[in-house]
Amino acid sequence: MASLNLLRWSVARDTSTAAKDPKTSVNKSAAIGNTVACKIGFVLRQEIFLLTIAKINRFWQALMSTNMENEKGNVPHENEKARLLVQRGYDKIADTYLNWTVTKSTPRLAYLEKVLLKMHTPLNADVLELGCGAGVPGTELLSSRCGKVIANDISRAQIELAKSHVRRNNVDFSQEDMTKLEFEPASFDAVVAFYSIIHLPRGEQAILFPKIYSWLRPGGYLLCNLGVSDVPASMAEDWLGSQMYWSSFDVKTNLKLIRDAGFAINEHEVLEDDEDGTLVPFLWILAEKNM
Repeated sequence: MASLNLLRWSVARDTSTAAKDPKTSVNKSAAIGNTVACKIGFVLRQEIFLLTIAKINRFWQALMSTNMENEKGNVPHENEKARLLVQRGYDKIADTYLNWTVTKSTPRLAYLEKVLLKMHTPLNADVLELGCGAGVPGTELLSSRCGKVIANDISRAQIELAKSHVRRNNVDFSQEDMTKLEFEPASFDAVVAFYSIIHLPRGEQAILFPKIYSWLRPGGYLLCNLGVSDVPASMAEDWLGSQMYWSSFDVKTNLKLIRDAGFAINEHEVLEDDEDGTLVPFLWILAEKNM
């Protein structure tokens, strides 16, 4: 619009100049005609270019807005699908998984001993276990050495097995998705999670660590194992007789996420589990909430 107004002013100026000199008005009129034509062509091209750019910008803005809306709608949907797959999977294979795990040698008991030794008075400690499974050996050991244990699992079948294996009255069982748990700040002296956080979508793993940090008392501990590879999502069609879902970050990213949540990492190492002849690496982490 500004270009068109400038064109009108320029044409009016040239025409006025020609009118003041009648002797050369014919020649000047022809010259002015050529000049005006050139100016019109230039301005029109400029206006078309600007309009085209504006249209392109509006198109991309609309496209990006649509993509963002799609992502907002799809991420919760995909996370819910993963959650249901894990829940139904463990409900289906609870007994099979129990029989499979009790025959495997893992570092979980050794690491539990480490965190119990670090807690000066474990008999007075409150501990949260995320992904308790069938209650053995983790919940069983914790309940025998700690003051209070909340044993959580997403699978109802796993919780029922855990209740049958651990009958101490200092254990509360919670059948719930761990990402939906709510506790007051500074509720626990330790949070442990073995082979469980890896079943969450990666975005939910990143959100969980700051929540755990807030649940811990100053000087409290996080003990967990995580994946070691950059795997946005992975699904097995037949894992011990059911579908199953996992995801993971690489080691560097996992450590950064835990530090970014506020933790100081006391120790970490990659150890391999022998899963029916296949060596599967896990990142074991013992971290502390600063005093």
